Amino acid sequence: MKKKRKYSRRPITDDLIIKTITSIRTRNNKAWMNMLRLAYASKPRQAAKIMNQIVENDKAVTKWMERLGR
Repeated sequence: MKKKRKYSRRPITDDLIIKTITSIRTRNNKAWMNMLRLAYASKPRQAAKIMNQIVENDKAVTKWMERLGR
């Protein structure tokens, strides 16, 4: 016979999900910026071209996200 555990799980709320995403994005943004510094230090012209592509892709994603928000 299995014993039941006597602890309660914290309910997963929207607020908890948002806090978790914020924490993950904070760590990821720091790593991303470190990668950006390294790229510009080693090959600045190529890094600039890649950054321009990223910016264009971000703009496209933003347009699609705006459509979701309507």
